[in-house]
Amino acid sequence: VPEFTVSQSDRLTLSTGLDALSHAMESFWSKGRTPLSQALSITAIKYIREYLPKVMKNPNDLEMRKMMCVAALLAGLSFSITRTTACHSISYPLTMCFGLEHGFAAAITLLPVAEVNETAVPEISHIYSVFEGKGGFEAWLRDLTGPVQELRLSAFGISLSDIDSIVQKAFTQGRMDNNPVMISPGDVKDILLKVL
Repeated sequence: VPEFTVSQSDRLTLSTGLDALSHAMESFWSKGRTPLSQALSITAIKYIREYLPKVMKNPNDLEMRKMMCVAALLAGLSFSITRTTACHSISYPLTMCFGLEHGFAAAITLLPVAEVNETAVPEISHIYSVFEGKGGFEAWLRDLTGPVQELRLSAFGISLSDIDSIVQKAFTQGRMDNNPVMISPGDVKDILLKVL
């Protein structure tokens, strides 16, 4: 019910919207992806691209909030088929050890993980095309999050000296091994350094 979401703060609205985006994107490239899961995912991504910025600008607009509820539902249906992947796996120590809200922790690595997965899942280009290219996705995410919370690890107080301990805790069974490309500790470190 969209009425129940109106009392959310901008920060909670943004982080939960980004969690839905993470569900959709990770499901799209998951090892377990199917034509159905990808259709659900890409529709959710299109809705989130359109409606999350509108909700952030007009938080009392129930129609926009309803569409975000639909997007979150579609993303949830999609990842109920596939499960999530590396972004969620890396997110858990960011939340447990450094207090990042779950949606921020999951979304912060979306672009570098997408780039790692491009060779195994060429359909990732369909995600980029929703945002008019990879650079468009990066700009959309930056413009959306900037006024509330910059999506850089350093903006959450995480420093270079913390990276190795995050890497050690970033491998969750059923998440990291669900990624279409095998990711090593060195790869996780590279991903984290890109968003430091």
